Amino acid sequence: MEAEREIFLFGSRGAERSAEERELFALLESVGVHVVNPDDIEESIRKKFLMISATATGTSYYNMTVGEALASHPVEMRGLIEELCTLFSALGHDLGEGAVERTVERQTFMIPSSTSSMHVDFMAGSSTELENLTGYVVRAARRIGLELPLYERMYKALATEPYPPKHD
Repeated sequence: MEAEREIFLFGSRGAERSAEERELFALLESVGVHVVNPDDIEESIRKKFLMISATATGTSYYNMTVGEALASHPVEMRGLIEELCTLFSALGHDLGEGAVERTVERQTFMIPSSTSSMHVDFMAGSSTELENLTGYVVRAARRIGLELPLYERMYKALATEPYPPKHD
């Protein structure tokens, strides 16, 4: 479920919807759940990853809530989104016109005092999603020779320095 819009989003890679997908859609819709079964689930996943990765990386690196990070580091928070959009584009994935603006806007709709689960895990000293949400981006960019300076700097600090990392 996407908490900010209360949507249940699901799908499969196949072009045709399976009987199970149609049945699940009908069941959820019948009980009042706003359900979406998009034609291209991978595009929906990329858009969600864009939001989660940029937000988790920024809130964890700055050790701030979403509202604090957006207010104190707006250029860097936007820069993470721009870098990830650049990577997706280089990998042949079109997120559509205005992907950066849409994602920035979605961040501003988040509860300002909220933070990412990765940030919570860092604060608790628990295992984190760093490799999946930030490391993946850095490794994918390196594989194609793309430099993402914000992601690289934040990943290096989060992966190698005691928490919270020092930053400028």
